[in-house]
Amino acid sequence: MSFKDRPVRWCWTSGLSRVFTAMLLLAQLAGCSVYLGSGLWSDPRISMQEFLELEEEARLASEVPATQPVSDMEAARAFLDSQFGPYKVGPHDVLTVMLTEVSGLVGGTGLSAVRVRVDRNGQINLPIVGNISVDGLELKDIENLITDTYVPKVYREAICHVNLAEYEATNVIVTGTVGAPGMISLRRTERNLLYALVLAGGISDASSGWVTLQRLRRPGDPLKLNIMEPEGIKQALMEDPLEDGDIITAEPADPYLVTVLGLVKDEGPQTYQPGLKVTFLEVLAAARGLRQDIYIREGTLSRKMPDGQEVRVRLDLERLASGRDPNFLMQPGDIVYVNHTWDTWIQEWFNQHATLTAGASATVTYRGTAEDQLSHRGRETQSTTSGIDPFGFLQRGLIRPTAAAAP
Repeated sequence: MSFKDRPVRWCWTSGLSRVFTAMLLLAQLAGCSVYLGSGLWSDPRISMQEFLELEEEARLASEVPATQPVSDMEAARAFLDSQFGPYKVGPHDVLTVMLTEVSGLVGGTGLSAVRVRVDRNGQINLPIVGNISVDGLELKDIENLITDTYVPKVYREAICHVNLAEYEATNVIVTGTVGAPGMISLRRTERNLLYALVLAGGISDASSGWVTLQRLRRPGDPLKLNIMEPEGIKQALMEDPLEDGDIITAEPADPYLVTVLGLVKDEGPQTYQPGLKVTFLEVLAAARGLRQDIYIREGTLSRKMPDGQEVRVRLDLERLASGRDPNFLMQPGDIVYVNHTWDTWIQEWFNQHATLTAGASATVTYRGTAEDQLSHRGRETQSTTSGIDPFGFLQRGLIRPTAAAAP
């Protein structure tokens, strides 16, 4: 009996296999999938476009400053100007004073520069005129004061220049999640938490925003505040000036979790360092990619938005892999579920139960790479001795086969 005259025998492990096979064929031909979530036919998920719009709304909302009464704003502005304005001289600072007489001479008469130290009472002592109080004054104001003191009592006309030669330094220690931890030297008008953190390189992305101040002379009275919030910044500015030996610690944020479940090779939570920006495709790769025995179309993202709303987003894996949908950033607490659809259930059942025999038995094992499943880029199929491809997987370039034919 020739091979073509041999009876073709289909061996099925269940009487319902013909029904499932027909459903599989229809699903693949139609190119559709049905969400198998909370409802059999309903799909409560939002689209990627709706999700991107929600993210944009949340971003814009976070950038809108909180409103406050005009009087409060003016008081806050005056307070900030006093804190962040020009340097004000105080005790133990060293100034360089140069006075030039200009009356009666084309080029002027240059007088030797004088270095003077501000005493504990906030005064400097200059030749001829004696003590002048400069405590709390800016350099420009000191120049005007010295000029008024010498003119016209000593000179009919003169120009004064004052420079800060040395300042009294306050040394504090900054540790934790900052750019350059270590000993920081602060000038008189910089003796607060914000200046110390900025001079230490600023807080890093790994910081939680919480800062602890431990004062050396008050060991039992630590201060903890969040400088990522307006109230925390205001409190930092209103604190007493820092003193030598104070310790500032920028606390790190807790590592955050992203959970990946479903049709991936390595399910479970993934831990990432705070401040690390991770995309969806990177999280999928960390789960060792998708299962290779079935063709997977979609997934679901579950995220809690800043306003407390929980959303579920339909993810089209092909569009994400090809760049037609943006490879969005993951957020702490995100859950990705690569869910079953009707066609993946049927494919899985077929892989586990169906065997096609025709005379000499041939077994085809369907496998696919993660790249194939994500990008749908077909690869050249390996030749098989049986030539059996009943559902068109191989011709569509979706799955790479390996075949073993009996002699």
